[in-house]
Amino acid sequence: MIRLIATDMDGTLLEPDGTLPDGLFPVVRQLIDLGVRFAAASGRQHDNLYRLFRPVARDMCFICENGALNAVGREVVSVHPFERSVAME
Repeated sequence: MIRLIATDMDGTLLEPDGTLPDGLFPVVRQLIDLGVRFAAASGRQHDNLYRLFRPVARDMCFICENGALNAVGREVVSVHPFERSVAME
């Protein structure tokens, strides 16, 4: 049984012009109704992804900021910051 479908955004899910594919929201809604979590994975910030997926955002997962922040809808479930010294390297 499939429980989660995660997709990268840029270069994978998004169209060349940066938009979501036509008909995506009804498909995501069907997945959610079937009990399958849909996750957007991106280096983008959570608020930007949430706005992009607004029609289904409250019921989906987000792997944001290159995995540093993970959320279900608006609820942040984990944060994984870099040590400052690692980031400066």
